[in-house]
Amino acid sequence: MILDANSHPIFIGMPGSGKSTLGRAVAKRLGRAFIDTDERMESTTGLSLQTYMDTHGPAAFARLESATGLGLSPSEPTLVATGGSMIYSDEAMAHLARLGPVVFLDVPLEILQARVGCGSDRGLLQRQSGGLSALWEERRPFYLRHADLIVPLEEGDPNAQAEHIARLLSTRE
Repeated sequence: MILDANSHPIFIGMPGSGKSTLGRAVAKRLGRAFIDTDERMESTTGLSLQTYMDTHGPAAFARLESATGLGLSPSEPTLVATGGSMIYSDEAMAHLARLGPVVFLDVPLEILQARVGCGSDRGLLQRQSGGLSALWEERRPFYLRHADLIVPLEEGDPNAQAEHIARLLSTRE
């Protein structure tokens, strides 16, 4: 599937996988606008994700994230980077999948741990304790289930990675 004006790639993946950083770079290469659902949630609430989570709790955070995903309907060619826990909402993911290909940025746990640490200040929604390792184990099946395209990413030059992803999206059949 070659991207067209009616197709909006959706990036999913763990915190620290590069959804926002690579998303911006890929969007620029593809000549698309960029939406980060985490930034949209912070703008809507006027709070950081962590503050919102601490104040309103995980259930409210999950509802807000799902509503943010369901509320997207870009009027121009756009690339969307979702929050890492968007994949818990089947309804939001079904909506996003109708917008365009869902791209899983698949980064090994060891790299995520180096980038994110314990993640205690990132507003991480998780269903069990055990830190980033448990979160990775918990979420990975969801990412794989929702993905139309899986992009394995190791450490490397972000510009080269963005170019690679843009090329994959431009030539997908």
